[in-house]
Amino acid sequence: MNKTKIEVHRDGKDQPYVEWRFGKEGFKRAWIRKAEGKKDWAGTGRYLHVARADSAHAGPGGMSADFPITSDLDCEQILITFVIAALSITDPRSQSKFD
Repeated sequence: MNKTKIEVHRDGKDQPYVEWRFGKEGFKRAWIRKAEGKKDWAGTGRYLHVARADSAHAGPGGMSADFPITSDLDCEQILITFVIAALSITDPRSQSKFD
């Protein structure tokens, strides 16, 4: 079994994110966004976003889906748990696709 480490990075807004290869040439990115005021539409203060990315570390390449976070887990734990769960369902052989 391949034991590739999932690395959490930080973007220009200091938001934690994880990227992975998806398909032959595609990438996915998941990140955590903090929100206040009107942007905190669910009243949770944190949101998990997921979008395609055009290439590694290039930022999101399309519209993201956002999920309110109500868990007490820290951002890194949420990202790693989400990515493992998503890959287990969509592409269980892709465990080596982290850049």
